Amino acid sequence: MSRSLHHPKNKTQKVFRGWDYSEIIEWMEVDYKESKIKVIKFKLSVFFKDIKKAFKELFNFRYNMSHEQIEIQETKKALDILSNKLSDSFSNNIDQKYIDKVNGLRTYVTKLSKFENTYIHPLWKGLSEIKSDSEFVRYVKYFLECLWD
Repeated sequence: MSRSLHHPKNKTQKVFRGWDYSEIIEWMEVDYKESKIKVIKFKLSVFFKDIKKAFKELFNFRYNMSHEQIEIQETKKALDILSNKLSDSFSNNIDQKYIDKVNGLRTYVTKLSKFENTYIHPLWKGLSEIKSDSEFVRYVKYFLECLWD
């Protein structure tokens, strides 16, 4: 008859220094020798829980957003399209309507840079001085949430 590692006669330490994993498993009486089928079932259940969570976030993400967050996301998409149009075409083949849109953004950022009572005044001043249209649109997209602070 084999005694447990936790039997008082098996104790060789005068001070308890902790258990290793095999002693904890034996003490908790856990059957850690599971079959491969049980392991596969467990891993599949974890996988399907993650997939279910991902699908829920994928389709409910837009519905959980506020109206302002949806508008910001759509504006960023529009700025992406504008930036792509500016970078794809050559400098002399840019359509006039895209140039007008960039000039409108420049006017807005220039007006923001005239208000010196905010701590982000240097940012707007530097942003309004960018010469390249595609770089300007890229940075406006990056700082879009801060435009109205």
